[in-house]
Amino acid sequence: PDYVAAVENFFGVPGVAKKRFAACERLSRGANKMNPLFITNETIERLTKLNEVDIGLYKELTNCWGGDKGKNYGFPKFDPARFDDVLVRVPYHRYDQWKAEQKGKKP
Repeated sequence: PDYVAAVENFFGVPGVAKKRFAACERLSRGANKMNPLFITNETIERLTKLNEVDIGLYKELTNCWGGDKGKNYGFPKFDPARFDDVLVRVPYHRYDQWKAEQKGKKP
């Protein structure tokens, strides 16, 4: 929850963690009932080993956060003003005029 809140804050998009329903959810559930997934023991063993690798990587990456398990991790925040000096805003209806002006300028 803290990480999701940080991501929402960074990108300025609230509601990332809010549960949504896919348009095809009912159809896919019906298809799953008609054709249940069959998983072999070999597949389960392989997935378990791969999951162990993922867990190890997660522990290694989060170990640098200290004893609080990342609760006080300084997740970066997006600063909309960061690119104010380099952003060129061109009104869509004047794009051709702007493009012609840019061609006429020589560095």
